[in-house]
Amino acid sequence: MADHGITDDQYEVLGEAGECSVYRCEHGCLHVQIGDLNLRIEDERFAELAEAVAAATQASPDLLRWVGTTGNGPAH
Repeated sequence: MADHGITDDQYEVLGEAGECSVYRCEHGCLHVQIGDLNLRIEDERFAELAEAVAAATQASPDLLRWVGTTGNGPAH
């Protein structure tokens, strides 16, 4: 497993909005960070998903409001 103690110059930010950011580290992994929570995605198949999340949060930061509420996510 890659060492993920990365510094500011070792990643590429794909998108940011409020407390949410999506970035790719130097190891090629994608990270979705919401506040203190950092999800690492090591499978390249999920690259499009992470980029879509970044684009959506930039288009409408209100999409992130549910994160800090009940923790159950939005209703389906």
